[in-house]
Amino acid sequence: MEFSALSPVTAGSAENSWSNGFSLNEFAVFPASGEVKTAQGVQNLEPKVMQVLLQLVNCAGEVISAEQLFSLVWPRSVYSPVSVRRAVNQLRKVFADDNKTIFKTYPKRGYALHARLSPLTPEPGAAPADKAQAIETSIASSQPAFHSGPTFYRQPVGHSTLLPPQRFQFPRKRIGFLVLLMLAFCAVLLLDMTPGQTPVPTWQLTSLQPLTSTAAQESYSVFTPDSQAVVYVKQAVDAQHRQDSELWLTSLDRAQNQLLYRSNSRIDFFTWLPASTGQPANLKLLLASQQADTVRFVSLTLSDDYQLQTSIELFALPDTEVVSPFFSVGTTVFFLAQQQGKQQLYQANLASGQVDLLLSPNHQFSPYRIAASADEDTITVLGFDQQQRSQIKLLSTTTGEITDVKTLDANWYFIAYNQVFGGYLLSDGKGLFALDGQQQLTKLHFENYAFLHYPALSPTGRQLSYTQAKINGNIFSLDLTGQHVTQLSHSTMHDWQGSFSADNRQLAYVSNKHGHGQVFVLDIATNTERLVYDNSEQQLALSQPVWSADNMQLAFARNQRLVIVDLAAATPVVQHFDQVIGQPAQWLHNTDKIVVRQVSQPFSHWNIFAVASGRQQHIVASNKHQVLHNGARFQLDSQQIQNANGETLFVAGNQDRIAQHFAKADGIYLLLRQHDATQAEATVWFFAYANQTAEKIATVHLPEVDIFDISKQQLLYGTFKVEKDIHVLKLTKL
Repeated sequence: MEFSALSPVTAGSAENSWSNGFSLNEFAVFPASGEVKTAQGVQNLEPKVMQVLLQLVNCAGEVISAEQLFSLVWPRSVYSPVSVRRAVNQLRKVFADDNKTIFKTYPKRGYALHARLSPLTPEPGAAPADKAQAIETSIASSQPAFHSGPTFYRQPVGHSTLLPPQRFQFPRKRIGFLVLLMLAFCAVLLLDMTPGQTPVPTWQLTSLQPLTSTAAQESYSVFTPDSQAVVYVKQAVDAQHRQDSELWLTSLDRAQNQLLYRSNSRIDFFTWLPASTGQPANLKLLLASQQADTVRFVSLTLSDDYQLQTSIELFALPDTEVVSPFFSVGTTVFFLAQQQGKQQLYQANLASGQVDLLLSPNHQFSPYRIAASADEDTITVLGFDQQQRSQIKLLSTTTGEITDVKTLDANWYFIAYNQVFGGYLLSDGKGLFALDGQQQLTKLHFENYAFLHYPALSPTGRQLSYTQAKINGNIFSLDLTGQHVTQLSHSTMHDWQGSFSADNRQLAYVSNKHGHGQVFVLDIATNTERLVYDNSEQQLALSQPVWSADNMQLAFARNQRLVIVDLAAATPVVQHFDQVIGQPAQWLHNTDKIVVRQVSQPFSHWNIFAVASGRQQHIVASNKHQVLHNGARFQLDSQQIQNANGETLFVAGNQDRIAQHFAKADGIYLLLRQHDATQAEATVWFFAYANQTAEKIATVHLPEVDIFDISKQQLLYGTFKVEKDIHVLKLTKL
């Protein structure tokens, strides 16, 4: 389901060439009015459908891709093939193209128009054409004229009498009265718009309680149709690190607790399927089961007391991973999946297994969550815009049109829709928010000290469930020669994203020991630390700090916005560069310039930001990691290192992949792992800029850890432990 890059249509401007009207086989087409007529009658085309027709006419006989058509007709919209398919289907209907020979589909390539075309051009000196008369003349005169050459039409010149312009004078006495009347009207409008007249809805959350509290990982919950219980995923934690998953049901009063289904692959998301008309009133669940790189959609049939009756695999998709909760309407399921690094929106027919692409990301909008909406013919899509702000949009499944709903901030969000609730329930990972039908955002207040994932509303809209995640872990260093381990942080919360200074004497890292993410610097020799970035706004996403060569500055991103901290003074000096979007990847040696990576679709953008001047310079658009040194540029992917010209400098072994890399002043440290993800053993290599060769320097055994940094002597890593449980709340609208 990949698409080639867009290329412009070179046959000229469709609107200019055919705007006066043209014949297409036995039809007369008038773009200005949208009318298409034969001797049997007149039909009208929607403006966008007419534009699609004009583009096909302009490239008659040539194949034009769906992406090209979309970019020309919907130039400021996010690509959706539904719009193009619908327009072509409308054209086939209007032009009686039942056998699809006029508007021909070329699978995985696009569409082409095959028809007899002739422009309808007015005679020189003729007045603007009368459509009705032109249609009647062109069709009634001689239909072979449509085939043999251009058809000319003429309109009689109309006559009219022009009256001399008249000056109207309004009586002055009435001017003051009108002014007073207008002021009074504006005052009434202002009174109507005051907050007192339109009270902001408030919500009360009460009776917070954990629904689960086991050593297993319980996550992602959905209420039962009667709102009396919650179904959730439980993943076992054992020594074999298996991916076994189970679906469990627990009633809100905890009186009922039962296993519904067990799978030997990972279950992330599931949804209830609507009852089939004329079928027994059984309960049905649709789940996405992930094993290796294949996702399988499985339908479960349950009795009214939630006993499993049947389990049927409906379809499977290789090289695919479902990345968001999904939902179904009738026999169609809508899901967001990642394929080859792209998160795209699909729809699948549960009866036939046919899968169609609905929405593909681009640099303007990249979707990361979906939800239902008030209209069954629209999908709610949540994604990032060019400024890395979360935006809520509505996608029509019938027309492909996309409309904006709400622009939020730079945080990630979870989203759910409930009609009884009256809108959307949102979470940024720490708090809960309600978004009503008037796009008014309200925070729901309650005490929460952990991460809040996947909020869900009951069908009654009176209960709320979510996954609470608690993470803790510390940072350690491993001596690469003697394999000696040293614990560097001792938090009861979570310390992560560590990086060594250039002289290996300091450690910068992120910690939520004070309740939210902050940046600390630890002096390794004295074991003393200081808070260098307090993150007073409590932004949720802080990236790994990058050190300057003189060890006096740090660069990192908060919610994809660049932050630089000067450590020279006793009190660190913080600078925010909100115009720089992305994460710093490398501080160029002995300069004030930083390499910044902005993740985008279809390619990430790599820029150089000069701190002193505040200017950015674009380097390249590529999904390969970029490393710069003394004017030279190196590119890395999972298998090799290349120079800027694409020449290979280093290749990982057949069984290995480059899992991580760390750019230093004299070269790049590589962490190579086997393709089998269950293997804990890894090797450390060093690629030298000077001779552009790599050598193996150590073998390490590090199961279940995050690797943060590597230097010549040490490897920096972090441990982590996650506890996940389901919590429920009562929800009341005041």
